[in-house]
Amino acid sequence: HAPALAKSVVYEPAAALDAPPDNLFGRRRQKAALSGRLASPPLTRMRVRWAKEMPWRLYSHLDLVRAIERAVRRAELPAAYSEGFHPRLKLSFGPPLAFGLLSDAEYFDLLLDEDFQQSAAERLSRNLPPGLRLVEARGAAAGMPALSDTINEAAYSGIIPLELEGAQKKLDDFHAMPEVSWQRIGRDNRGPVDPRKTLRAVSVERTPDGTRWDLSVLLGSEGNIRPTEWAMLLFGFTVEQMAEIVIHRVALLIRRGAQVRTPFDPL
Repeated sequence: HAPALAKSVVYEPAAALDAPPDNLFGRRRQKAALSGRLASPPLTRMRVRWAKEMPWRLYSHLDLVRAIERAVRRAELPAAYSEGFHPRLKLSFGPPLAFGLLSDAEYFDLLLDEDFQQSAAERLSRNLPPGLRLVEARGAAAGMPALSDTINEAAYSGIIPLELEGAQKKLDDFHAMPEVSWQRIGRDNRGPVDPRKTLRAVSVERTPDGTRWDLSVLLGSEGNIRPTEWAMLLFGFTVEQMAEIVIHRVALLIRRGAQVRTPFDPL
């Protein structure tokens, strides 16, 4: 028998397929996902620079935290709270200021439930108690590093009861010492440290108000010497003399090698 002939097949054009829905197995359109990645992050972090003035000189860091928390609530800011039975403001501070010091450069971060608006800073400024002053506020992305994890340098300034020549001689003598050892009073469990490992710069200058002392030190290093302790170490002041000397923190900085920036500068 002759083999059967194969039947001819006519191929018709395939029907056009509809695009899959956006919610198919959690699938998203590639274009929408890409645009989301390229969009600017929401500015739900409010970074504030604030000043501690003379009326608050003898208040502790915990007192300052409570005063700012009350101001945030009075200002009715759109603040974010933690979960649980006792919700707390999502509020974080930079390195705490030593007792008895004033400052023009303290920082805190407040997480918000919505994007930062300058009106929020204005309301907060009006509700701060006298002696706590808002210097500047900006919005930032919520995922940026915490202040306490990035700030590693501080600068201080104060008028000291010494003539310029005498103060400069004491600094020269300190730098000329072959070895320096320091240990905090009452901390016998910690061995002595070399304070010069945390010293960035120190100088004195004559001003109309008297001899000004400027100090720049690293933070978070071994020892973490306070400015009042530096004054006693460098100039031989007693505890009683230090009670009369007002020291200001004038800057908190982020140092990465030779680069130095403020907490407001971009990463």
